[in-house]
Amino acid sequence: MKNIIFTVILYFSVSLASAQEIVELSKKVKCSELDSVFNYFATTFKETQIWVAKTTSNTYVTLLANNDTKSWTLIEYSSAVACVLAVGQGKDSIGI
Repeated sequence: MKNIIFTVILYFSVSLASAQEIVELSKKVKCSELDSVFNYFATTFKETQIWVAKTTSNTYVTLLANNDTKSWTLIEYSSAVACVLAVGQGKDSIGI
């Protein structure tokens, strides 16, 4: 019985430890010229910048949003190229 309890405790300990690891993920992102990306979301979805930050790799990350439709887009960009990291819609998505 002690072996079973020990095994269960060990299993949950290992599960919790691995849940705390930071892992590297890869996903495809769509990129284009900086002006084209910003113009597309401004024109198509009427989104405007509501937050921007400089990264440690000297790029910028910005959050575009439309307060009326609750759509949002997360973009990372340099001086020439912008990549769409994520998009979403819904009042619960970002609280705008």
